[in-house]
Amino acid sequence: MTLKPKALFIVDKYCNADQCNGLAEWENNLSLSLDELGICNVKSFHPDFEFLRFGDNSSQNLWLTLQNFNPDVIFFVVYNLTDVSPNRISALDIQRIKALNKSKMVAIFGDLNFTSQRKIADKIGHLFDLNVFTANSSVHKQLKYAKKFNYLWVPKSQKFQRGSEFQDIDISFLGSQTTARKPYLKVIQKQAWNSYIGGGERFKHLTTEEYIAVHQNSKISLSFSRAGGFVPVINARAFEVISMGSLLMEEAGPETAKLFNPYKDYIPFFSKQDMIKKINYYLKNDEERQQIIDNAYLKYEKFYSSQRFWDLIFLKLDDKSDNHLNTKKLANFDYTNCSIINIANNWGNIQLNLKKDHLKRLTFFQKIKMYLLNHLPKNKIGIKLLEILYKMKYPTEIYHDIVRLINRIEKKYTYNGNNLLIINNLRKILKK
Repeated sequence: MTLKPKALFIVDKYCNADQCNGLAEWENNLSLSLDELGICNVKSFHPDFEFLRFGDNSSQNLWLTLQNFNPDVIFFVVYNLTDVSPNRISALDIQRIKALNKSKMVAIFGDLNFTSQRKIADKIGHLFDLNVFTANSSVHKQLKYAKKFNYLWVPKSQKFQRGSEFQDIDISFLGSQTTARKPYLKVIQKQAWNSYIGGGERFKHLTTEEYIAVHQNSKISLSFSRAGGFVPVINARAFEVISMGSLLMEEAGPETAKLFNPYKDYIPFFSKQDMIKKINYYLKNDEERQQIIDNAYLKYEKFYSSQRFWDLIFLKLDDKSDNHLNTKKLANFDYTNCSIINIANNWGNIQLNLKKDHLKRLTFFQKIKMYLLNHLPKNKIGIKLLEILYKMKYPTEIYHDIVRLINRIEKKYTYNGNNLLIINNLRKILKK
């Protein structure tokens, strides 16, 4: 009988390592998503929780855990080190683990879009056999050890699954109500819809079961594509909403469009007025809404499932080791024929392909950007221009730049000869 490999997760137990913020759902979902597959014996060590119990002596428990559990692979989620927060693991501890253990070491970063996180990645990234990052693919070229970093999605626990077909909530949003999001949420609350707005790890914390129930019962679920109000990302909420059978309606941004097709798998919105219009439309058109939900779910199951995520992780670790971790039997997908993002067994191509694709299109889309900046009329034709870009299915980095112009244009617009000329010229550029 072949023994399962042992996986140890060194992650925070609490959001931002603060007990007052509730459980750290993102971090603990990682270990749960692997544990559910049954391919590893999984154990977690929480530096923040151990610090609450034992203070400065908590690191001794880490070494006891490593000695007694003897993991084959160790997964780290590092938001801060002890030089910033005493209840976190130190860079020195990570170096010692690497020196004294034969375990494979993997770091998973969820916020490299923030400068502080990139500084940590640059400080410790070379210590790991594999680094994985999510949320924003374009930060790869900014990393010191870029060749050791691999862009992937956020794996979700099997708890995040579709519920019953009956959904009695029209529109919901569960997450932090930041300054940038509040204007949108206030508009929703003023409408006659049956809406639910709440949650947020640092605010009114919902249990996982409550969080799942709201999304499963929502016809439409709202999401925002900017971390900190301005950095474009695809966050975990997008995968959660899609996996639970709700229509994802998300603020327009480039990252989600790299993994899912706008208007086919989800609906982007470009302003508060555009959001209201689209919510009303998809609440009235059940069949069209359900078709988009089904499209997204099928793509999620095929390309972005937790099983595929962990298959790829262990395949990559096996490529780096003479002692295979006995998980090859789980590779049920053809990794060399993925049309969404170029994930192959050699993995190193994924960022290279994204980077080459961006460079190849740079001049092409720069023409569009400059044309719009020079010719965009002072009205809401800008929204229509953005939608044309999305419907033509071009993954581009310029959406975010153009979206900034939307707040500057007037509330009403009318089509006239000048507007039609702009659209026709734009289409000519896109066809080149």
